[in-house]
This record gives sequence, structure tokens and C-alpha cells, in this order.
Amino acid sequence: MSDVESNEERALDALVDRVAVLDASGTILRTNRAWDEFAAEHGVGSAAGPGADYLSAAGAGDDEFADAARAGIRAVLDGEREAFTMEYPCHGERERWFRLRASRFDADDGPRAVVSHTDVTESRLAGDELRKNERALRALYDVATERDADFDAKLERIIELGCERVDLPLGFLTYIDPDRDRQEIVAARGDHDLLRAGETEALSRAYCRRTIESDGLLGVRDAPAEGWTGDPAYERFELACYLGGKVTVDGELYGTLCFADTDPRDRAFTPSERAFVEVLTQWVSFELERRERERELRREREFIRSVVDALPDPLYAFDLEGNPLRWNDRAVEVTGYDDERFEETELPEFLAPEDRERVGATVDRILGEGTAETVEADLLTASGETVPYEFSGAPLAGGDGERLGFVGVGRDVTERKRAEREAERNAERLRRERERLERVLDRVNGLLRDVAEVLVQATTREEIERGVCRRLVETDPYRFAWVGGTDLRRETAVARRWAGEGPDVEGLELDLDDPTDPCAAAVATGEVRTSVDPDGDDLAPDHAAALADAGDVSALVAVPLAYRDTVYGVLAVYAADPDAFDERERLVLETLGVEIANAVNALESGRILTADRVVELDLDVRGDLSAGDVAAAGDCRLSYVASTTLADGRLRQLWTAETADPEAVVAAAEASDRVGSVRRLTERDGDCLFEFVVADSFVAELADYGAVTRAIEADPDRTRLALELPNETAARSVFETVAERFREVDLAGFRERERPARTRQEFAAAVADRLTDRQATALKRAYFAGFFEWPRPTTGDDLAASMDVARPTFHQHLRAAQRKLLAELFEGRRGEPN
Repeated sequence: MSDVESNEERALDALVDRVAVLDASGTILRTNRAWDEFAAEHGVGSAAGPGADYLSAAGAGDDEFADAARAGIRAVLDGEREAFTMEYPCHGERERWFRLRASRFDADDGPRAVVSHTDVTESRLAGDELRKNERALRALYDVATERDADFDAKLERIIELGCERVDLPLGFLTYIDPDRDRQEIVAARGDHDLLRAGETEALSRAYCRRTIESDGLLGVRDAPAEGWTGDPAYERFELACYLGGKVTVDGELYGTLCFADTDPRDRAFTPSERAFVEVLTQWVSFELERRERERELRREREFIRSVVDALPDPLYAFDLEGNPLRWNDRAVEVTGYDDERFEETELPEFLAPEDRERVGATVDRILGEGTAETVEADLLTASGETVPYEFSGAPLAGGDGERLGFVGVGRDVTERKRAEREAERNAERLRRERERLERVLDRVNGLLRDVAEVLVQATTREEIERGVCRRLVETDPYRFAWVGGTDLRRETAVARRWAGEGPDVEGLELDLDDPTDPCAAAVATGEVRTSVDPDGDDLAPDHAAALADAGDVSALVAVPLAYRDTVYGVLAVYAADPDAFDERERLVLETLGVEIANAVNALESGRILTADRVVELDLDVRGDLSAGDVAAAGDCRLSYVASTTLADGRLRQLWTAETADPEAVVAAAEASDRVGSVRRLTERDGDCLFEFVVADSFVAELADYGAVTRAIEADPDRTRLALELPNETAARSVFETVAERFREVDLAGFRERERPARTRQEFAAAVADRLTDRQATALKRAYFAGFFEWPRPTTGDDLAASMDVARPTFHQHLRAAQRKLLAELFEGRRGEPN
């Protein structure tokens, strides 16, 4: 063999393709190493080697590929074509594809052909995968874009596409709850008892537990061969082939999308198959997210719609041309339109004609300036009725800010308008009432001013009563007035002074125990009483008889003349108008009654100092009096001496006691809640002088009624009060006050007597006016301690100590007090001889 031939041989052997050279008859002249190895591998041997009839061997196959190969090579050898190419299968244990190529060349001894067989299995399978993917993706696109199909129908088709693409009979979508170790089949395809929609299984016994732990897809071609035999998932489901991926919703695990078979797969899952399943899991995740968002959006829309429809006011939205876009149920109700007619009605048609231009201008501002506006107008209903409304509107814009129209709400202001009209009427009524009140106030102010002038100028009770009656009847609407006093002995109210045109009340006397008559009731209760059209049913007989000839009298008011607990009498006023004594009028007259009583009290209190006659009242009291408590507990007799007021408002009282046990009196006083402190000052011949400091004094309270306390004697059984009062009225008030305060009170004495030219009380008051508190205290303590007797039972040092002062200071106060006492005795109040 020449070097050239040797090099050609080596060149042929270096080729990976299987190459043979044929002569014009189709006989094999030469083969390369790859051809020989392939022939040996398939048991052909010399039948496919040099000298063999290749065309006969190629034609031995009874299929279209063999016929096509023989015809193509023959055409090349015959010069009918320069080259021939075809691909044909050559399957054995696995699928294989080859490309046959025949090329003609001319040799010295005739035409020849070079035949090569190239293994194109990978490219052929890749092309098949690509075409399968293209078909599957096209089908997936059709499913995803199908508008009329719901999620369940699409999911069923998606699982079917997955099964077809990976050539597996089983496909299913799961929902997984790792916290509960639970897997549920949501949708499934194929025949497997455990893989049906609604079936549940423990996650720990499912393939999906591995799937959700993997980063990508979990693929198993042959479970027994790959070590799954003892796995609980294989034992439970017996799936020999499995391919699955995670499904997520909003980044959170939802479940898995899986494809499987109970038989092993003869080949591994290709990248394109895996990629398609990845696409399916992403699509399912997307669809689930979209379904969830649609559900949330639907729930939100339903919620918003329910809220909008629940609004008590109509809600609406109009486009730029004034056509309705949205409205709630209330808008339909108030207009009387159904939804179809509402949608066809333009904005102006909802309004009363006279309001359309004004509302249109408001809408133009909303749309043009982008501001919120409010306008009042009448809503025109379908029945032609107009209802006053307040409409509020604001611009309506899309997501990109483009103005779409306006939205607003209407509010029925019928009640508000009615209230405004009522308020206007009330304002007018109040204005008239204010004017009337101003007139009344002018009248009342004049009346009060006139009465006050009477009260200030009067020096006697008679002048007060006569002046008040006269001023009252000079003022409208009063026609007649009278003032009655009280008779303590007869328990009656007696008419004293009167004025005006009315009943003849001279000699009128009303029994205070008769509750029917307003005048008697006013005295008895201390409250204002009125009567409209008074007659015999609500008047005492004598009062009714006096009123019978009074003419036009339609109203009566009886006002008690009360100062604290003292009722001095009654003021009776009559009017022709039955409505004359309304609440304001009664309040004015009640105020007058208080002022009149105050004036009477002031006069009566001053009378006791100047009156020629006084009333003496002796009362026996049992219980709730500090002196009685001490006398009973100390088994002694106490006599009131005097009292002074301390700087803190408390009272210092001096009492003498007839007792053999002074310490018992001190202990009794200290135990009393009514005595703040007690001190024994002196003791002489069984009589002791004590100082009680108390928070308040009943003696001071009685003085407010014009009473002068002549004596207080307390023993273990009772306490006697001896009082002087200016008149019977004051005596009655004091008796009632004492009776109300203490549990048992007896009237021991009641008498009138002539008053001496100058009473002991007046002299004492004059002396008290001259003395300071310290001087009065020094004089009282010295006298009651026997300091002026001989031999003295007490010393100046003792009395000074009792006052917490030095002895010289005590004597200085005492000498000053003696000098002033003697001056009053010999010179009198005005420096005149007494």
C-alpha cells in the first residue's frame, strides 16, 4: 500500500461518522473503523464489510426508510443526482436516529459513491422536544387567554397539558398545611384511588414533603432504583415516577403541582420537560394569586357596595357630560327611578328647573377648578315632587390623575329647612317676648323701686303695709291688695291694711288651720299660693263672701311675709286677668314678700329697745341643749351669766353652777360634743364659775328673731329659757323655732308687760358699747369670782392666769372697766346725768 493510500485509510478511520465507499453496482469497496465497529456491535460483521452488496443489504429492510435509502443511493450512482440525504430511525434498547448521506465521485474505473451514517439522535430528540414544547406552550397560551373559562376549568386543562407534555398519566394539585402535617388534593387527573380531589393525607407520608424542601423541581425517574422503596410516600402511593414543583401565593407556600406514574420512566426528564412543568407551577401560582386578589377585590367591592347602599343619603357619580356613572340604592329610592331609567337620565333632569343653572355653575367649578363644592337645590323626583336637598360634590379622577367627572352625596334638608323656618318663627316670637319682657321689666323695676322706697322711708310696720298696698294697685295688672298679720293666741291671719278696688276685707280673719284658703295656706306653709277664678270651693267662707261683691276678680296670689322661720303675715294681691300671676309674676311678688319681711323684722328687732310693751316668753326645753347635757351629767344647776365672741368666731360663755362636785361638772362638759373646752374659774360657798367655749350658741340664734335672753336655768330635768320679744309674731316664730329644734318644748309662760324707762338690758348694752372685749372679760370674771367681796375668795393672780395675762395687765383692764361702768351709771348714754 502506498503512502497515499495509507494516509487515506487513516483519514477515513479518524472520522466519527460511519463511512463506506461503493462502486457503481453498490458493492462495498472500503469502510472506516467507525463503520466496522457499528457493524460488529449490531452483529452484522462481514455482511456489511468490503465485497458486500450494500444496496441489497439496505433493501433487506421492509420499510419506507430502507426503500428510500436504496433508491436514493442508486440515483447517485446512476448520475441522476449528485448527492442524497435522509434521516432514519435505528432503535434498539433506546431510541436512535441517523442521517444517511451519499455523494458521487468518478474514479478511473467508473463512478463511485461515498455513503456516511451520522448519529443525529440528540439533535433529532432536541428538535422533537422543541416541537413538543412549542405545541404545549401554544396550548397553555390558549388556556390562559380563554376568557370564558373559570379557574377550575383552566386548572383541569393545565393538569391535562402537563400530563401530555411529560408523558405521565397522573397529575394533581395539592394544598399543604405544614403546621398541621396535612396535604389535600385540590384537583387531579388519572386513575389513582389516593389521588382524587378532596383526598387528604399526612404530609409526612407524601412525596410533596420532599418537593417543598427542594430548591426547584423534585424529579424521580425510577423510585425503587433510586432508593425510595422504604420511604413512607412510596409505600403509601406506590408512585415509581414523579415530577413536582412548589406552588406559592404571594410568596407563601400554597402546595405543589405534580405529575406521576406507578411505572418507572425509561428515560430521565428532559430540561424542556422540567422547564414546562416550572412554567405550569408559575402559572398556577399566578392564577391562584389572581383568584385570591379577585376574591378580595370582590369582597371589597361587595363591602363598599353594601356600605354605599346602606348610606341614608343618595350617593352618585357623573361623567364629564353629566351622565350617571354610579349610584347607590338610596339614590334610586329618593328619585323614584329604577336603575335603567336612572342610567339614562342626565344631571339637569334630576333638578327643579329653577335650580339647574345654579347647580350647573357649581359643577363647572368642581370640574374646572378641582375644588369640592356644596349647593342647595330642589331634587325633582319621577313623580314631579320637589324635595329640598343639599348636594356636596368633589372631582372624580382615574389612577393616572385624569379627571373623569365628579362624585357627591345628597342630603335631604326638609327637616332642617323646617327647623330653620321654625327657628325664624321662634326668633320672631322671642323678639316679641323680649319686647314684652322689657316692658314687664320696666314695670317690675318701677314697682320694686317704689316698694323699696316705701320700705326705706317707713318707720312703722303700718307705714310699710299701707305703702306697699298702695304701690301695688298703682301697677298693672293688679287691682286690689291687702296685708294680713298673725294673731298668736287665736291662730288666725287678720287683714290689717289694704288698697285698690276689690273685696271688702275689713275685719277679715282666716283660720290658719284651714288649708283650703290660699292666704291661710301661705302663712301656714311659708309658700306662695295662687287661685284662678277663686270661689267658695277654694276660699274660706268669709274670704269667699268678701270676694262675692268684688266685681271682675279672676286671679289671686297669696305671698307669705317670711323672714327666716318667722312669718309676719301674708300679702294678698288680686287681678282681673286669670293669667296675670304666671311664674315670673309670682317670682317678683315672692321677692317683694321677702323684702317686706326683712323690713318688718328690722323694725320689730329695733322695737324691743324702744317699745313701751314687750312679750315675755318662758320655755322649758328638754334634750339637745349643751347646758342641759352638762347639768344632767354633772347633777347640778347651771345659770347663764354672759358670753363674748372670740377672734375665731367661737363663743366664750360664763355659767355659774350650784354643785358639791365641780370636777363632775368639768368632766360632763368635756364629754359633751357641743362644748369645745371647759375651765373652772372660781368657787365660793358651793357656787362655781365655769367658762365654756362653744362653736355656736342658741342664744345668738334667738337674737336674730329680736329676742333678748333674760335668763337660762338648766337642771338635770329641764332647761328654762326666759326671753323678751317685741311682739306676738316674734314670740310665735321663736316658739316654733325652738319646738322644731328640740325634742320636747313646753310653754311655761306668756305675758305682756309694760317696759321700764330703761331696762337692765339697755343699761347692759350701753356698758358693753363702752367696754373692750378684754375689759368686759376682766370685769365679768372679777365679779362672778367674788373679787369685790371681802374676804376675797380669789386673787388677782388667779384671775390674771385665767385670762393668760400678767397681773398688772389684768388690773389695768379691770380699772378701765370700772371707770366706764361708773361713767355710764352716773352720766348716761349722752353724757347727761342718769
